[in-house]
Amino acid sequence: MFPFIINYFTIQCGIVRSALEIVEQPRETAQNIVDTLRDLLKKHNLDIQKLTSIGADNTNTNYGRNHSVFTILQLEVVNLLKGNCFCHVLSNSVKVSHQHLPVDVETYLSQLYSHFNSSSKRIAELKEYFEFVEIEYLHIKIRWLSLYNSIDRLLKVYEPLSSYFCDINNDNADAITCPRAIKIFFSSNMSKCTLYFFHQILFDIQTKNLELQRYSNLRQLLIYTESSRVCSKN
Repeated sequence: MFPFIINYFTIQCGIVRSALEIVEQPRETAQNIVDTLRDLLKKHNLDIQKLTSIGADNTNTNYGRNHSVFTILQLEVVNLLKGNCFCHVLSNSVKVSHQHLPVDVETYLSQLYSHFNSSSKRIAELKEYFEFVEIEYLHIKIRWLSLYNSIDRLLKVYEPLSSYFCDINNDNADAITCPRAIKIFFSSNMSKCTLYFFHQILFDIQTKNLELQRYSNLRQLLIYTESSRVCSKN
């Protein structure tokens, strides 16, 4: 499913957001998207020359330099403005910067989740251990959009979780084994330092992300105003 959303401004109503149409678009190439957009605008009697800006995820298909939705539309709509998704920019900056940290936090969080998610016995063992140290058991799930929450939860239970894995005896064939990578992670002081560092950075990123979402209406108004100025000069 491919949604086309339009934002327009009127003196009476201010900024209005409306779903123009949701279409099936199996081939999501730049040219296919533009062709579909043209067809929809024509179907609804909307002039493509009145298009002031486009907003989409910051992928190469949408905003690539050579052949993208934006560059194709620019050939037809000269003063078209790029309405980047700044939340996506923040997310990408974290993803790229994360590669330069001394510890791959995302990978270890994924391994932690997989370790418990694949075995009900391991979950039971973990729950019993947490009851022993009187700390509440929490699930850890990993996605880039929820990475801050995952790290926040991990830090709250870091000490008992670290003890849990470090106390596992891999020589006991009948007991639950500890993956070597996870044991190395909890045995390193660098891991905890990196978690605290990343936790603070992600807190700032998430705060700004929420601000961007909260003031998205204002951003759209600014885009409209700037577009009007550009068009009036021509």
